[in-house]
Amino acid sequence: MMKFQDYIRRMRLSVIIPTYKGIDTISRAIDSVLAQADVVDELLIIDNNPGETTEMVLRAYLEHPPVPISLIREKAQGAARARNVGIRKAQGEWIQFLDDDDELLPGKIARQLDLVLPTTDWVMGKGEMVNPDGSSVVLELSPEPWKGLVFNGGLGDMNSSLFRRKTLLDLGGQNEDLVNGVDMEMYFRLLQYGANWIQDHERCSYYYNHDGFRLSRQVPRDLVRRDLELKVAVRNYLENKMEDYYKSNKAFFETAILRGISRQFSVDEVAGTKSYRKYFSTGLPKALDVTVLPNGVLVFLYKLIGFPNTELLRSRLRRLIR
Repeated sequence: MMKFQDYIRRMRLSVIIPTYKGIDTISRAIDSVLAQADVVDELLIIDNNPGETTEMVLRAYLEHPPVPISLIREKAQGAARARNVGIRKAQGEWIQFLDDDDELLPGKIARQLDLVLPTTDWVMGKGEMVNPDGSSVVLELSPEPWKGLVFNGGLGDMNSSLFRRKTLLDLGGQNEDLVNGVDMEMYFRLLQYGANWIQDHERCSYYYNHDGFRLSRQVPRDLVRRDLELKVAVRNYLENKMEDYYKSNKAFFETAILRGISRQFSVDEVAGTKSYRKYFSTGLPKALDVTVLPNGVLVFLYKLIGFPNTELLRSRLRRLIR
């Protein structure tokens, strides 16, 4: 009788790389996939910028690939759009996403397949963010995914995770209306769906936090607004659907919303003021979770001069320092 893990190893796995202006980095991404060819059944490269000569860069890979490689041209731009095209065309039962300027670490895919159980929908993995100056930080996973959804991104980045294709199709794929925040919005829907998850606590990928173009960094005001809206939506969902859990952790989720408003103040003081009045119309919550705040002194200042005044002061000090 075939053991389950032997069956998993024989299941088809597809890697999807959306590419947009990734001419200088995509070779590194592809090489990191092909180094794991023994557990990869196909590589789909979705060219999201048909004006570029991506095919010239890929010619050497397309001639004698160790795994089947497909180059798919998609005129409509957006990483979510490109990934959804890949999901629909993929033949694998499992999906590995990889951005064209990032890199999988050796053994990542095989290790995560070995963790999979018959009921698993989603393997959360942790990545390492590499900064332009060469410094790096490992992005740890949160033991409580609902908390990770609203604080410190503790559900793993897209590159470091693994997803069952059927589950992604059931969800309708990624939200193509979003320019940024696509991963966290999808994670929220996965948790609402009741996806069975497991965590891989080994480092899985390098996320290169370079100074160049990243579509997900465009329009910072929209980014912080969407991040705040997600935190509020999570709070509302838990309050209505998981009442006991929410009551036990109310201070955490309320403070996470305050931190989201704090981020909004840093790029748009008017919007930050409006958000505070909208979500905390009766004033500062009685209980705050200091572990969510960047500085314990903030609680004292919030109570002394008020949240909006504190954040206006911080925002203006940041501008002076720059």
